[in-house]
Amino acid sequence: MVEELSQHSILDSNTELLTCLQKILNVLEDDPAIKECFMDLGLFPEDQRISVTTLIDMWAESCSLDDNGTEAMAIIKKLDSMNLANVLVARYTYCLFFPLDYVLIYNK
Repeated sequence: MVEELSQHSILDSNTELLTCLQKILNVLEDDPAIKECFMDLGLFPEDQRISVTTLIDMWAESCSLDDNGTEAMAIIKKLDSMNLANVLVARYTYCLFFPLDYVLIYNK
């Protein structure tokens, strides 16, 4: 039984999941930066809070976004509006561009 299960991926048995993921990637195809950032969320554990400052730092390097976080916040808001991630305001503290304590919860 273990040998049989180890030979197959969960994606092989769930075409509905693959179809859904493909539709999301097709929609994001128009904007490669948003697509790359969305795919980066897969690096984090499911249903865990991710500090927005972590994403800003990561995306500034890997996606060549601005260092002040303006472009990253726009992407985060876009992913939230598409229901691909949930933005949660942990505390309502403002700095120049955005609240410092945003966290993003990525639901696979």
